[in-house]
Amino acid sequence: MLKNLTSIFGTLVQRKGDALLFLIILLAPLFFLNINDNHSWGDDFAQYLKQSLNILEGKNFADSNYMYNPDAKGYAPPYYPAAYSIVLIPVIKYFGLNYTYLSYYNTFILVLLSIVVFFFFLKQQIQLFWTFILTLAFAYNPQTLDMKISCLSEITSTLFFMSYLLFRNNSRWYWLGALFASLTAFSRTVFLIIFIYEAILCVVLFIRKQKQDWKQRLYFLVASASMYLLLKWIFLPYLQHSDFQEYSSVMKFDEEMGFRFTTYIESMKGFLDFGLPKTLQWIILWFGSFFLFVTISLLFYRAIVVREAMDILLVLNFFIISMYYYPQGIRYLYPFLPVFIYYFYLGVIHSLKFVRPPFNKTIGATILICMLAFFYKYRIEQSVVRNRITGVKDIAAQNMFQFVNDHYTSQDVFCFMKPRALALYTHVKTLHYPWALQNDQEVILNFKNFM
Repeated sequence: MLKNLTSIFGTLVQRKGDALLFLIILLAPLFFLNINDNHSWGDDFAQYLKQSLNILEGKNFADSNYMYNPDAKGYAPPYYPAAYSIVLIPVIKYFGLNYTYLSYYNTFILVLLSIVVFFFFLKQQIQLFWTFILTLAFAYNPQTLDMKISCLSEITSTLFFMSYLLFRNNSRWYWLGALFASLTAFSRTVFLIIFIYEAILCVVLFIRKQKQDWKQRLYFLVASASMYLLLKWIFLPYLQHSDFQEYSSVMKFDEEMGFRFTTYIESMKGFLDFGLPKTLQWIILWFGSFFLFVTISLLFYRAIVVREAMDILLVLNFFIISMYYYPQGIRYLYPFLPVFIYYFYLGVIHSLKFVRPPFNKTIGATILICMLAFFYKYRIEQSVVRNRITGVKDIAAQNMFQFVNDHYTSQDVFCFMKPRALALYTHVKTLHYPWALQNDQEVILNFKNFM
């Protein structure tokens, strides 16, 4: 049955143009899921939006009435990498802080990302039928749908990262790979590991006396680093510390690494969170255990044996996240989700060589369960109707912002749990207090430093 299905599918979709059109049709429902005219509380999104407004208004990129508190280490840095803020400029310019249009725009970026992921899977020599299935597994993953509802850089940075993987070894279009490598690092600081990896690869090839390969990788590294430095020079203000200093300031080798490794594993499980009812949790438990075993095993095995860029980068990212003071879980793992799905596919294909399950029935039952689970979590009345989230556009929040603007001046300082969101909507100065402080007196003394 499955062979017949793949055969029929291959007959219907014979050209890349047909495949691309069919994929876009399958991705169209994304424009009807998680579209809102509000934004959930938090304040990462506020900094991206403020940076976009600054660029449009010709202000210093990092200008804000949010004050960075160096004692609150690891929380809310004074600026974010500029790429996502630049990407947001068209919508901000014509529609302002309208979250409905921002939701559609983020969805559009997700569709572009899904198309790149589709070609990434094709590049791995996966059959066309399964390439579609794996791409849809990425596009409609619960974490993907939850991510696109927010103005965060993950989807955009993943688009740049997957494009880098797609073009990095293409001798004709390698400059595109270099551009996307620089944009990836310019959207998430953690992706400075791309330059580290490419530099290490150059050294290894030089030692092995693979002259032609060494030269190609060196050209790629120089082109990537040059584009990154040019972008940084254009858009970022002069700062007192480098990216690497900021990057290393939140890392530490200590006894907490074991805890952060556990956080890494628990975050990976989040990609399988379909919101199943408790009576079916055993399915996710079995599914999740297999997913984690396959992914972690292939992560290190392929890094040693296959040594593709994506494998090495995954291992580097694994160790980096294990050293973070404040690991943010899925947000750091999300750009690698297409690779995790690819690993899982390899694990399933390899396992089927040793077992002979009733394959057609197994596939049919799995698809049915996943569809039921999907609609259980993303019911139409919850996903399409707007204003289903509590956020900054709620009446209570808007009234609070208005009250602050009416009764306080730009010289007043507010200590707030979400300082950048408050800074976006009001004219008062805002800061965050350090979590490490033990009592109210210490908080008051820290706060007075900014008065």
